[in-house]
Amino acid sequence: EGDGTENDGDVRWTTDGDRGTAWSTLCYKSQTFGSKSGVGLIVQLAEPNFARIDVDFAGSTWRADMYGANVVGSDVSSWGEPIARGSSDDGATLVGITPAPVQYVMIYLREAARDTGCSDANPYRSGIAEIGVSAAP
Repeated sequence: EGDGTENDGDVRWTTDGDRGTAWSTLCYKSQTFGSKSGVGLIVQLAEPNFARIDVDFAGSTWRADMYGANVVGSDVSSWGEPIARGSSDDGATLVGITPAPVQYVMIYLREAARDTGCSDANPYRSGIAEIGVSAAP
């Protein structure tokens, strides 16, 4: 949904090993991203594989789904059923384990927190501090 880009230059912060740095969404008027159902970030694995994905979120409030696929879907519904769902009520980390080998994983943010770095008109933003990928157990 949208133009397919959102602070792309900051994506590198999701794999730098430092929870103090993060990729973030743009600032939004609504906690649930307004006319969008959410904002996604896609991770490409080196090759299709069973994987465990640990996502550490930035911000006090978040809600997200995680999807796995071998083809990047054109919209959220084309990714199928989520492999994981979670929120800040569950802690700071969402963990997903792919049920089959996949090449791509999408972390789809559905709710954001108030952020003092945003304006009063658009006070909500979410972010991902770290993404870890390992072999599935």
